[in-house]
Amino acid sequence: MGIQTSIIARDAELAALADLAKGGRLMIYSDPRPVGPESAATGTLLANLGLGSFDRPQQGVLRVKSIEPDANSKGSGRASWFRVTAKDGKTALWDGSVGTSDADLIFSNVQFYQGSIVRVESFTYSLPR
Repeated sequence: MGIQTSIIARDAELAALADLAKGGRLMIYSDPRPVGPESAATGTLLANLGLGSFDRPQQGVLRVKSIEPDANSKGSGRASWFRVTAKDGKTALWDGSVGTSDADLIFSNVQFYQGSIVRVESFTYSLPR
């Protein structure tokens, strides 16, 4: 059995992450995905959405209260990964996968077209025990 953290510890970690991400960006890219958030973004930037505030973490789950749509998407291509940044739009906080199922961020269609409107209805981040 590996290390397990309590719900209160996970919620505290998520609250700190929410403070960093409040007012940040949710950037959606095409392939290739970089090794991790410490690496420079790769692929084509397809959409750049604004993150508002977050609900208080509960039971190890963080929910974004509001997400500003990208009313004029930046590029065309097949979305495959995303990056959440701090308010400066540069400091990477976490990366995740994009897909139509079995991904961190689900869209009904992952083919994006420049100039279209991109919306994310809900966004949660969970920490495992």
